[in-house]
Amino acid sequence: MPEDLYFSTKDEDMKKWVLPYIIITIISTVGAFAQANDLELYEKPITAKISSAVFDKDRDVKIYLPSAYKNTTVNYPVLYVLDGQRKELETFVVSTTNYLVRYNTVPAFIIIVIPQVNRAVELNPAMSGNKIKGVSGVDGFLTYLNDVNLYMHKTYRAANFNMLFGHSLGGTLATYSLLNEPGLFNAYLIASPNYNINSGYIHKSLERFVKEKPEVIRSKFIYLTVGDQWQTENGFKAGDRKADSIFKSFSSQKYFFRDSKGYGHNTTPTIAFVDGMSQIFGEWWHKSPDLRDSISGKKGDPATLVNQYYKRLSNWYGYTIKPNEGDYQYYMGLPYLESKDYKTAEQYLSEGLKCYPNNAELLAVYGDALAGLNQPDKAKGIYRKALKITSDQELIADINKKLKAF
Repeated sequence: MPEDLYFSTKDEDMKKWVLPYIIITIISTVGAFAQANDLELYEKPITAKISSAVFDKDRDVKIYLPSAYKNTTVNYPVLYVLDGQRKELETFVVSTTNYLVRYNTVPAFIIIVIPQVNRAVELNPAMSGNKIKGVSGVDGFLTYLNDVNLYMHKTYRAANFNMLFGHSLGGTLATYSLLNEPGLFNAYLIASPNYNINSGYIHKSLERFVKEKPEVIRSKFIYLTVGDQWQTENGFKAGDRKADSIFKSFSSQKYFFRDSKGYGHNTTPTIAFVDGMSQIFGEWWHKSPDLRDSISGKKGDPATLVNQYYKRLSNWYGYTIKPNEGDYQYYMGLPYLESKDYKTAEQYLSEGLKCYPNNAELLAVYGDALAGLNQPDKAKGIYRKALKITSDQELIADINKKLKAF
């Protein structure tokens, strides 16, 4: 089996389709790469060296933090991206995440990009064992991922929600991780995995795992997709669909399969990431309008509705999810200010500022609550703090008007 199973240009039909695709990809990637270093919702990457006993030397990884990270105290989920040596994949993932977060399809999360040195060894269960020619096999690589996980939780505010994105052999490794280190990841995005290795090893292991540990696998978010274009993809299709039938046998609401007709081996990662994230975080974006409509329709106490919503999300995803800045401002602050219940507004806005201490809009509304409670000195101090950290001219003018009114 060749190390890189992406495609061979010996296939004449493939050449006909590949060349236009490559041209479009190059043009898109160059433009996207320039933008990926100056994204609205993500900082420029941090390169970190992470040591592990399974490798002879430290390895570099790239870490992308949400821009809001430095101004909050909340914990963030972490996405692990395999095959990080593929720059175009890194660019696609970061740029697309920026878009999905911007339009509230997914929550903001930390992205860690992990390159492979020898992907055919590190990602292929057929080459298991701690070291092969100085490079660890899949078991060693899983040990390394554990080391990376420990580093992330020690160094950053990482929530207890890890996601793994793998394509081709990366998808094979993601499945191997689920079967052999199920405690490491909570969600898996698996695109066009190769399950043909080791005489059906993955299928046999998966069938056994489903029977022996159904409660474990039901707790995981799993997204699997396979296309039907080109030789490589069609070679994986039967094995991937067999795995789909095994996954479906345990009837989990957290398992998703997409039959990506019309997609080939090079393009399934794009649909896997966009559709996979949308499916995994379906509860997040599907229910958000329900919350808004419930509050605008006055179907209950606003703060109670917000807290119930985030409690449901936290229970579903298995980690504590806090209301965002806008929820505290518009749902847990302003409704009480409008009804002149300044004490309740102050209570929830103060809670929000513990999570988002440097949010100028939240500070300004908190100042309004303090002013309503006849605490002018505290209100002025809060207003001035907001002025120091905002460049929003409309907000600046509004705060200055309030300051002059004292």
